[in-house]
Amino acid sequence: MKKIISLFLLIAFLSGQQYPLYAYTEIPYFLCEYAIKLYNEGDYDDALHEFNKAILIQSDNELAMRYIRLIEGIKKNEPPQAVKIKAPFAQETFEPVIEPAQEAPSVKELKSKDAVSKALEKAEHPISSASQKLAATAKTELQKKNKLIDKELKQFEKSSVASIPSSRAVKVPAKDALKKEALKPTLLILEEYLSTATQPLEIELGESIVFSGRNIQRFLVTEANIIDAQKQGVDELLLSGKNVGYTELHIWDDRGRSTIEIFGVLPEIVNSYEEAQRLEAEKAGNFKLRYAFDWSSIESGRRVASFNRISYSSSQGFGLAGDTPYGAFDSYAVVQRFKTSLEFTYYTAGLTNSRIGPFKGFDVRGFDFYPVFASNLAVSNVALRGAMVKAAMLNNKLDYSVYHGRESGGSFGNITPGVFTKNDLFLE
Repeated sequence: MKKIISLFLLIAFLSGQQYPLYAYTEIPYFLCEYAIKLYNEGDYDDALHEFNKAILIQSDNELAMRYIRLIEGIKKNEPPQAVKIKAPFAQETFEPVIEPAQEAPSVKELKSKDAVSKALEKAEHPISSASQKLAATAKTELQKKNKLIDKELKQFEKSSVASIPSSRAVKVPAKDALKKEALKPTLLILEEYLSTATQPLEIELGESIVFSGRNIQRFLVTEANIIDAQKQGVDELLLSGKNVGYTELHIWDDRGRSTIEIFGVLPEIVNSYEEAQRLEAEKAGNFKLRYAFDWSSIESGRRVASFNRISYSSSQGFGLAGDTPYGAFDSYAVVQRFKTSLEFTYYTAGLTNSRIGPFKGFDVRGFDFYPVFASNLAVSNVALRGAMVKAAMLNNKLDYSVYHGRESGGSFGNITPGVFTKNDLFLE
């Protein structure tokens, strides 16, 4: 009974212990909260110092980086920039301005689940006239840059065509022809995609995808430099990949607001036929040289000093194997040296899984070989010197072998010359 009570007290003591809570994980949030307080009081230098501390502890702290940009903009007498918001019914990009004197949100509010929803609801409010003026100026500058880029591209096309010799001049297709040859964008039904597909949606650079919804009213792209979104009619929204990175797309239609995660990726490289042939050749195995040496000697005598050699033999084997355009090649030869002679006792060469012209998937073997008999009581598994072809037929359902060779054509093992004789016996 005492043991049971002691065990119970021990379990209660161990379960009642509290494990230490490490506060270093919350230090960046404490620093940001204190820095935000300094920022609201107008002490920008001390606030910047505290935010830099948070960055040193957590390099990817988005809150600290955001306020650092705001403070640097204030010091340069520039209005702080917010996330770019694309208008739902136009192509202009507006930049709402956050006033420095405005009290910034606290850390708890930013960490709450409703922070994103509140930001999206604010984005739906009408944009001020000052923001529209800034957007119009940005649009004008963007149009000028696009015109300059188009001009440089045209000059590059002319110079590249002129640099090609006349005998190899390539005709540049017209823009209309290129448009006809371009693949049609992939069409995705918004409701079906959200219910079945997994996110994020990958869009390659230059790839286009069309989302079809129910009376699309507006849309919002969080990172405008990743994808380009344009309305096509009432129910369709065209997306085009512009850069590599992660962004979110919010679409408002009759079903409400839908959020789609998008990840811009590099286009998949499709190799040409020549490149595929080169890669296949690189994967082919190298030729390997094989060498083997063995010898044996028989001595007799009463003492070691008086030993006399009765018999001596040695053998050397040479082999070469590797991949060729016609199949896997292998060869091997054995040279045996006896007491008074030197002979080639075994040599063979063959191709495995051969492909010659329209024929492929067959094996060829020449010189010395062993024909394979699965179960044959009349003909044993003998060694032949000749040729053999083995292949499959009837869609790999039946294998057949064709061979012709002389029995005992070569000598195998360390057999003294004169013991074996060649027989005039052929097997087919």
